[in-house]
Amino acid sequence: MKITIYIFFLLNAAGLCAQDYETLIALSFEYVQAENLNAAKQVLIEALRLEPANARNVLLLSNLGTLQRQTGENKDALLSYTAALSRAPTSTSILANRARLFVELNQAQDAIMDYTMLLQLLPHDNETYYQRGLLYLQTKNIEAAQADFEHLLAANENTLQGRLGMAKVAIFRNEYEDAEKIYYFLIEKLPQLSDLYVGRAELYLLMGKNAAALRDVNKAMSLKEKDKEDPDAYLYELRALCKEQIFEYKDAEKDREQANKIKNLQ
Repeated sequence: MKITIYIFFLLNAAGLCAQDYETLIALSFEYVQAENLNAAKQVLIEALRLEPANARNVLLLSNLGTLQRQTGENKDALLSYTAALSRAPTSTSILANRARLFVELNQAQDAIMDYTMLLQLLPHDNETYYQRGLLYLQTKNIEAAQADFEHLLAANENTLQGRLGMAKVAIFRNEYEDAEKIYYFLIEKLPQLSDLYVGRAELYLLMGKNAAALRDVNKAMSLKEKDKEDPDAYLYELRALCKEQIFEYKDAEKDREQANKIKNLQ
């Protein structure tokens, strides 16, 4: 599931107080289209104040939360999503958005609760099982994580998410060779997927296979460039770490500088 803004609409910003509910909703859409998210938030708030009992406010609160999240106002976004869920507690899209927001806020247990509620409503949603499994790993609940990943494999033994999840479980248990076998299998099946090389590079660093880790990071970078994607800051940081392990300190410093440049542009 992806974050979705459901807004319908059009019009001009003059005289907000004098405008009606429908006009304000239309205007919020126009602002979103123009990428003026702050103005879009303002008119949604005004619409909510104008008709606080309107049944469509669930949608407006959800949209407002997404806009707040996109503009870095995560605490306000959480309030908006929670207010929307108080009116529509079985909305799967709002639950999914709030769960992802909890992850961004490092509130893993709250995210797990939302994903669990989501699975009660969508018991066959594989992405939710995978995301909850990752959170269980983060909270060191290895058995629960394994159960989620095994559920995915039971439904489809070839699922990427299930096998990748089991590789992460093996790493948490220091069963590095088992994890390595899984990565070999996945890369053989999906050789163009850059994230697999990143994951195996992280594993190789744990195993002390530093030159192999560097090769995998370089492969991930070349695949991204082939797909016309710019490598992100994390990839440069990971490559710097690999180079430091093989005493290439000057090159490592260049990669760290590039990582910082990318972060400063975000």
